[in-house]
Amino acid sequence: MGATLRVVRFSSRAPTRPSSSATAAETEERGRPSVSAARVKLAASTTRVKMRKRSIRSSVDPADCSVFLTCHVRMPVFIGTIQTIPCASGCRKPARQGRSTAAFQSFIAQENAMTDHRIKGKTALIAGGAKNLGGLIARDLAAQGAKAIAIHYNSEGTKADADTTVAALKAAGAEAVAFQADLTTAAAMEKLFADTVAAIGRPDIAINTVGKVLKKPMIETSEAEYDEMDAINAKAAFFFLKEAGLNVNDNGKVLTIVTSLLGAYTPYYASYAGMKAPVEHFTRAASKEFGARGISVNAIGPGPMDTPFFYPAEDADAVAYHKTAAALSKFSRAGLTDVEDIVPWVRLLVSDGWWMTGQTILVNGGYTTK
Repeated sequence: MGATLRVVRFSSRAPTRPSSSATAAETEERGRPSVSAARVKLAASTTRVKMRKRSIRSSVDPADCSVFLTCHVRMPVFIGTIQTIPCASGCRKPARQGRSTAAFQSFIAQENAMTDHRIKGKTALIAGGAKNLGGLIARDLAAQGAKAIAIHYNSEGTKADADTTVAALKAAGAEAVAFQADLTTAAAMEKLFADTVAAIGRPDIAINTVGKVLKKPMIETSEAEYDEMDAINAKAAFFFLKEAGLNVNDNGKVLTIVTSLLGAYTPYYASYAGMKAPVEHFTRAASKEFGARGISVNAIGPGPMDTPFFYPAEDADAVAYHKTAAALSKFSRAGLTDVEDIVPWVRLLVSDGWWMTGQTILVNGGYTTK
């Protein structure tokens, strides 16, 4: 919390006993104490010591004291009774409630909330959260106790999946809503976040799983295909991070799903991996810019996943290769990355893994490295 503690008053209510003692100590980070040290009532037998060029007294000997607290923090000073020292007979009288004790206790509660990185009770937005990896992430957040989850889906063709996911989230005890949008414009991304805030409040967690694969030689890639891959994989990711910075609560978590092809030396994915590559730098920049508010920003690059997202772009020979390419392929269900193996990493980075920020992590069983 960064608080400064100072004993500002002792009120003796019983005879002084030589065998009991309390120590008055002062540490000061900033500012002038609001109560003079001269107001501290001390027993005649105390000795003077020097600390930080200030004269204070030690071996204070009251039998029954109420200790008052002054906090020099990022908030106005609070003074209130917080502790009662037992009297000579062993009783413990309740501390008197200072006029601003309630305010101080409220401040402490807010400070504790700032350091609570659990998913329980949090709100989340998941772009691409209707199905596949995004849908599984949404369900996992609900299972971890998330209070409310907004999911995004791209088109009417995915509405049924979105409805199914929303029903599952509600069954798990979370509030849930779904929004349809084409996120390839800044205006659409701004609206998605605005709709989310209106429906469930500012998100604590924002996850972008949106992406599209194109496997094609560079010499055969059209301008329209290039622009589409840019809009979905790079532009949408940039403006998702922008809106996250504007809307996510302090101490929030932001995550983007990219690709393990960022660590590959391979042909044919220039327009896909090439448009995911900028997200690695977007992530670093956003983490640096948002870090002052306690927000962590990361990216995860899965290997080829055993989902409908993967197979349309690959022929039979390529599928067979990918199923054996990872160092741990033979231990996975299909030789590919299982979405279930990505979810724990997402869970970590949006909760107790908050200290990691600005990183792009390849989670792929040894398919590629960086």
